[in-house]
Amino acid sequence: MGEIGKFMQSPVFSIGSECTLSEAILFFHTQKVGALFVEEGSRYVGIAVKSYVIQKINHGGLSPETSLINEVMQQPIPCLDHRSSVQEANHFMATNGIHFTAVTENRLVIGLLSQKDLITGIKNP
Repeated sequence: MGEIGKFMQSPVFSIGSECTLSEAILFFHTQKVGALFVEEGSRYVGIAVKSYVIQKINHGGLSPETSLINEVMQQPIPCLDHRSSVQEANHFMATNGIHFTAVTENRLVIGLLSQKDLITGIKNP
């Protein structure tokens, strides 16, 4: 099976840490993505996952209009090197109970890998 760099989503999308949850939901919808990096200044400080944001609104009592994305983002950002194998990524994500991970090259984020991307990598090595 191949390296995860072949299956990642790139370019990545990000949203400012001071955006409201309703702004984030709109961005998830318009860009058709399941996760966004959360940015402060010129660096990523977390990752926001659509399903988790929706869960926090529906069952966590957070207001989409007043709650900020930095209240629900995942920190630290899980990362794997772009040369990691699909098997390594699958193990990493399963062990950490995550559905998305940043893909890096020389410590810089170059992509986003989802469990759906992993399935593609497993079915089409």
